[in-house]
Amino acid sequence: MKPYLLVLFSGFLFISNFISAQNQPPVVDAIQMSIDVDAGIITIDYSVMDAEGDAISLWLKVSEDGQYFYIPDNGLSGDVGENVSSGQNELSWDYPNTLDPRELEFQLSVWDDAEIDIQELVNRVDSNRMRDLLSAYQGIRHFQTNPLALAAIKDSIEQRFENSELLVRRQEFQYNGTAGHNIIGKKAGLEDEAKIWIVDGHFDTVEDSPGADDNCSAVVGMLECLEVLKDIPCKNSIQFMGFDFEEQGLVGSRRYVDNEIAPYEDILGVFNFEMIGYYSNEPGSQSLPFGFDILFPEAAQAVADNDFRGDFITNVGSEASTDLMNFFENAASSYVPDLRVVSVEVPGTGSIAPDLRRSDHAPFWDEGYPALMLTNTANFRNFNYHQPEDTLESLNFTFMSRVVQATLGALLDAAEPVNGRTYTVESSVSYRHVHISKSARLVIFPNPAESQVKLHIEKGGNYLYDIGIYSMTGQQVYSGQMLGKDEREINLNAFPAGHYIVVASFFENTLSSELLIQK
Repeated sequence: MKPYLLVLFSGFLFISNFISAQNQPPVVDAIQMSIDVDAGIITIDYSVMDAEGDAISLWLKVSEDGQYFYIPDNGLSGDVGENVSSGQNELSWDYPNTLDPRELEFQLSVWDDAEIDIQELVNRVDSNRMRDLLSAYQGIRHFQTNPLALAAIKDSIEQRFENSELLVRRQEFQYNGTAGHNIIGKKAGLEDEAKIWIVDGHFDTVEDSPGADDNCSAVVGMLECLEVLKDIPCKNSIQFMGFDFEEQGLVGSRRYVDNEIAPYEDILGVFNFEMIGYYSNEPGSQSLPFGFDILFPEAAQAVADNDFRGDFITNVGSEASTDLMNFFENAASSYVPDLRVVSVEVPGTGSIAPDLRRSDHAPFWDEGYPALMLTNTANFRNFNYHQPEDTLESLNFTFMSRVVQATLGALLDAAEPVNGRTYTVESSVSYRHVHISKSARLVIFPNPAESQVKLHIEKGGNYLYDIGIYSMTGQQVYSGQMLGKDEREINLNAFPAGHYIVVASFFENTLSSELLIQK
């Protein structure tokens, strides 16, 4: 008889509170999971209901590390995918024999096809909330002249990420003997967590400026996006990031791009805020870098035609970012028509225009990722740049909120908000009542052995065994794992000659055999 083990539903991870009482997400309950470890099949029985009768999508998601959950590419069958019927259902997963169900975590992601009002969400951006937060954050945040304030803003960003139930981590690195930290918070996608959209801003300042525009405006804008999005489930992931040591040469963002992007992560686009709070509708308030009119004649003409007023946000992208630039432009036009946008596409990765590489988007450009710098053009408009006068009183929060609204609209269009939830299926699987065949035995070849040995478990089933090799005095000299249907080769060069005991264990199931090593 094959062993079946039951695991009961524990609860959903989060609930969308932006859907009105007239349109609630689908509800999943009565979840039971059984695992046939001999056949390598996981079966989940569940009940699902959508009060409005909308079409339902439901997926099984699996994690091998407790952080990243994915929908298996193969082996799923039954009531899973799009257009799942209401009522009692069943899905199954023929999982790979390289995985041990004891070490996996499981979720059910579910949503319906109810339409999400993105404009209503965009309109939730609150300029007063941003003003209050910027008032609290402004002040010198430099690793030498005010390290306490720099540490405080890191802690505050991290706490806000945690309070919003993001997956939070700090990337620590060293810069000239000082520890730097990038603060990273990921809002995991319900369907494809690997697809990631990033919104970021650096939080450090130069040594003597309170940095209200540079770059508190960016941090506050990034956190306002989070404030609106924190309870909005999306199909793709959105990652919120605060970068350290930008003022020392984009150190934090370079360390992130070089060292912190996981192999499975597919970064689809980066919205980098770099000074988004200074605005002026006075003619002649906007200047341009030397040679800008030659390199970017259309953008320069747009500024000139408006009498060089500093009343626009600049949307700067590389050649690899063309689609993302257009995406932002369309979102701004659709959701925030009062926001003027001037777009600039640099050749290649922008080396021909160094003034357009002066922020944390540049390391993403260098590695071919689509990334935008959204900026009020820094010192080409704001004469308080890197000065003690860079304070809240000089900023325009209506303009800032419009920039955030346009970015939020683009993020939502890209990440695809849905009316859904994620449920956790507990994975506290117990195998203590699973018994291997009484005729199972551990085979060692060759035995005696000299430099290497192969292990095989006859009639061991498809279980993952813990392997240990012990000296005759009881000291463990080797540990590893192997599937019962596989072979395991072990190098013995480091082991002294002598008698050993090899043990293969699967909870209370234990097989052992003596090994003689000869040199």
